[in-house]
Amino acid sequence: MKRIFTFVALLMMSFALPSEASAQFDLSKALGMLFGGMQQNSEQSQTTTKPQQQVTVKTPLQLIAEAAPTLRDIQGRWTYSSADAEYVGDNPLAQMAISQVKPIAIQQIESTGITPGSFTLTLKRNGVGTLQMGDHTLTGNYTYNASTAELLITGAVNNVAVSCRGYVKLADGKLTVLIDANDALKAFTSAFPQYAMHQTVLMVSGVIQGFPGVCAAATFTK
Repeated sequence: MKRIFTFVALLMMSFALPSEASAQFDLSKALGMLFGGMQQNSEQSQTTTKPQQQVTVKTPLQLIAEAAPTLRDIQGRWTYSSADAEYVGDNPLAQMAISQVKPIAIQQIESTGITPGSFTLTLKRNGVGTLQMGDHTLTGNYTYNASTAELLITGAVNNVAVSCRGYVKLADGKLTVLIDANDALKAFTSAFPQYAMHQTVLMVSGVIQGFPGVCAAATFTK
C-alpha cells in the first residue's frame, strides 16, 4: 500500500496501465493518430500557398497563469476527490491521443483503493506539504509562484531526493494539482529502481516522453 500511495502521491500517475486495462487502449492507434496527423499537417503546409489570417489562441499554460490563485487560497487541508490526466501543451493531436488514456487512468487509480476521501493534502504556510492516507504520511516542501501558477515539490522517498514540477488551479472550491508526468515517473523509478524496467513503466515512459506537457492531475476539496 505504501508503494501505491507513493506512486499516486508523486505522480497521480494515472498512466500505470494494468495488463487487462492496457489491452483496451490502442497505443499504436493513438500514436498513429498523433504522428500521422502531424505529417499530414506538415504536407498540407508545404503545398498550401494561399495566405491565411493569423489567429491568436492562448495556450493552456497561459490560461492557467491568468487564473492563478493566490498562495493563501491554496493553503490549508484538502481532501482528495478525483484523478485525471491533462495535457498543457499546444498540440491538439497530442491532446486527442492523451484523452484516450483518461478512462483507463481513472479505472486504474480506483482499482488500487484510491477513492474520493481516501487521503488528504495539507499545504502549510511554512512551505511544508503533507499527504496523509491512513497510517501513511508523505511530507515534503513546496514553492508556489502565484503569477504563473507554477508549483515545485521537493522531498525524499525511500531516502532518495525527488522533485516534481507542476501547476495549480482553483475553481468552484476545487483545488487541482497538476504534476509533470515525466518528473513524476522519474521520481518513482528513482525511489523504486526495481520497477524501472517493468514493461508497463517502459511503455508509459515511451508515451509521455513523446508528449511534453502531459500532467497527472488530482483534484481536492475542503
